[in-house]
Amino acid sequence: MAPFTSRQTNYIRAIAGQQQHKTLICRQAETSLVEFSPPNFRNADVAKLYARAWHLNNHNIGSYAGAPSDPLESAFVKTNGGFCGLQNFNVTSGPGGALDATGRFRLLSVPAVTSTLGAGSTDPNHVHVMDESQYIKSNQRAGVEGYLESTHMKLFATLPVHGDSDNGVLGSPHYEFRIIVFRNKLPVWTPWDGDAHDRHTVREGVSLLNPNYDLFMGQTGRPRGFLGWRKSKNLDLGADSEREVYQGKKWLHTATTAVAGSGDDNPEGELLFTTKDYMTMPLNRNDYVVHTDQRFFLGKEHGKSHMEKEFHFDWNDFIDTPDADLTTSPTLDKKNYDWHFIILGTSNGAAAADLKLELRATTAMKSGM
Repeated sequence: MAPFTSRQTNYIRAIAGQQQHKTLICRQAETSLVEFSPPNFRNADVAKLYARAWHLNNHNIGSYAGAPSDPLESAFVKTNGGFCGLQNFNVTSGPGGALDATGRFRLLSVPAVTSTLGAGSTDPNHVHVMDESQYIKSNQRAGVEGYLESTHMKLFATLPVHGDSDNGVLGSPHYEFRIIVFRNKLPVWTPWDGDAHDRHTVREGVSLLNPNYDLFMGQTGRPRGFLGWRKSKNLDLGADSEREVYQGKKWLHTATTAVAGSGDDNPEGELLFTTKDYMTMPLNRNDYVVHTDQRFFLGKEHGKSHMEKEFHFDWNDFIDTPDADLTTSPTLDKKNYDWHFIILGTSNGAAAADLKLELRATTAMKSGM
């Protein structure tokens, strides 16, 4: 019989109870859908689109218009990122505790309680020792090693009460919504998160794909998104036939409007999206891992005013890093934890799809050897 690997050994130790400190990272957010009018959108005066976005841990960023999606070819700049104009949640870590205004729940950010170098000590490994003299809170790790168990998130979506005589308490007769949960297949390079994380992810392989250009799949087989589309090396011949170049507008990370990019906003033979397209267009499952793609309907016509949805992620990973960001652990084998959430909504008319959203999320892990 082959010996256990170190990962199997650590798993056995964890479930055997050697890691006794229980850590629970809790996050909360409350908001509502707001009007969303991306560049790749038409007929906004006929049927308006509403949306919100949030991120389990970090932003999603990648290449921009005019640059190829190949990480080796793309001239990446860190100011291009996030979802274009799709407003994020304000996240808190509890009542009154502001955490992040850009939708990053940071559910995999857990500070480790370790000892400090004593007087005259020169052992660099000493900082990795758990300091048993300290009181360790439930939102901290006891030492740098631990076992990441799971993340659970619950969404409550409720239509507001209307008092007008025309629409009644459920507002418009018909609302439709779409929840999309996805991630890149490879970890995404995040240059503002620190050099150690960057070097590791670049060395192990990264993705610079940007869902602003290729989250959806268009009618002609070309990936499309909120800002533009991506050329296909199988369909678009020419000088860039081997490079899947992004076309459309650019969106700076702190911008309020799109700026000129490269090429047209939509491929030849396809129109700009309408609300119906955003509600029904298939996702690009060739380049992204899709956790959830669900439509639901509320309103007087359906006799429903609210919806509940749960998202669960079983990580089951051994962690060994002194950094608060657990995704910097070298034990994770190139796994990508950056899941992204989008809710799109419309009344199929000018009435606002004013859906109220409440989110409660918890990450559980054990630590302490």
